[in-house]
Amino acid sequence: MVDSIFKKFTDLNPEESNMYNERFDKLLELKNKNLYLSGREYHRLLYGDKFEEIWNNKNKNIITPYKQEYWLSKGYSKEESIEMISNYKKNKSTSLENFILKYGEIEGNKLFEDFKEKSKQTLDKFKSKYGDQAEEKWKEYKLSKNSCSFDWALKKCLGDIEKAKELYLSRIESIKIDKGKKIDELGGEDQYNDYIKNLNDKKRIDFNHCLRKNNGDYLKATNEYTEILKRRRVKFGSASKISLLYFLPVRNYLNENKIRNFIEIEESKHFFLYDKVNSRSYCYDFCIMDKNHKAIIEFNGIKWHPRLEKYTVEEYKKISVYLKDEETINRNYYYDLEKRKIAEDHGFSYLVLWDDDTPEENINKIEIFLNKNKINYKYNEKDKNKIIKEAKPRKTNLGS
Repeated sequence: MVDSIFKKFTDLNPEESNMYNERFDKLLELKNKNLYLSGREYHRLLYGDKFEEIWNNKNKNIITPYKQEYWLSKGYSKEESIEMISNYKKNKSTSLENFILKYGEIEGNKLFEDFKEKSKQTLDKFKSKYGDQAEEKWKEYKLSKNSCSFDWALKKCLGDIEKAKELYLSRIESIKIDKGKKIDELGGEDQYNDYIKNLNDKKRIDFNHCLRKNNGDYLKATNEYTEILKRRRVKFGSASKISLLYFLPVRNYLNENKIRNFIEIEESKHFFLYDKVNSRSYCYDFCIMDKNHKAIIEFNGIKWHPRLEKYTVEEYKKISVYLKDEETINRNYYYDLEKRKIAEDHGFSYLVLWDDDTPEENINKIEIFLNKNKINYKYNEKDKNKIIKEAKPRKTNLGS
């Protein structure tokens, strides 16, 4: 997503201005909230100073009930046209605010609750519509809306079974809480059990709860529920402490030299690329991207990422605590290959670091890689010594 927006943005704004970076950041923030948004606010950020001219030209030949010309052509005066537009907007809006505006507070609240009930599917509606088949139809309907079901994946893939299988497995993997990893993270079995108990206590808060809380505002409810899900699940997509030992000094240098970068920490935006073939997005550890640079650095932990160029499958089974069967090992290995291919297809240089290599090896690889990508960077002695001291090579239990 970031890559396509960045390309469009830079094509339309070949000369950087003082507001250039600020506009691009706001544009990303807007798209992260709603990927499909493409209205006035989006175009204002996209076009900058050229917005008014382009927007007016874009819409000048389209006559809608939101324009005075529409009502003037029907014989209304200018003043009447302004009032008609206002009334039209009120009648089209289905928020609680406009229900109250139209019908008063008491009646507006009541009618809004009625509207919410009528605008959503219920089992009672299915009973009146399908009779004896209602229960079966209702079950099918719920499965089609459940993004953890194969029916949902099949519907998303327009009946393509093979693609649906991949999407379904990818979806399950993306939300699965890995017990072993979580126990390691929390520090023990007892802490893990407390964590699961806390999760179960929160599960009573569902999407409908958020929808009611936000007075039927679907976008606000979606955003709120997404935040709840993030708190419930393991925090995937955040950089490891060891990788940050390598990345943060480089990031500081890039920021000082105004070279745009993305890294998996809260202070930065994460960088994603979309794989159209497999219908999934990949998040990358550290991305450097502006008009003159396109480079990605991944830091792979040997226990989670099969390094089959170096170890056999049987050796890897001894290395990883979590990936023990050949099918899973191969699936994770080819996932990483696809992730790399997508990046390279988008024109990125790509470097993979491994936590079973020595810090000296990884430091050298990063410096060579950055210099090849026209970034003249070398670690200073303080940062280098810290990395060597703290980033110990991962033991593989193979005698190395």
